[in-house]
Amino acid sequence: MGYRLPEDIALIGFTETRMAELVTPQLSSVKQPTVKMAKAAAELLLKRIKKNDEAIETIIMKWII
Repeated sequence: MGYRLPEDIALIGFTETRMAELVTPQLSSVKQPTVKMAKAAAELLLKRIKKNDEAIETIIMKWII
């Protein structure tokens, strides 16, 4: 269609791979704390199973980039 990156279209990814730094043009990406997220998800699941609880819980993670 004739569009050019990054001149005409901006593209952002969600990844922890270093591939985003290696491609041309470089891809802007949001780094996610996947290990921390997986641990929190497992803990919530175990908590729900043990207590037979269906309450929804929100976790906001803070990390330094």
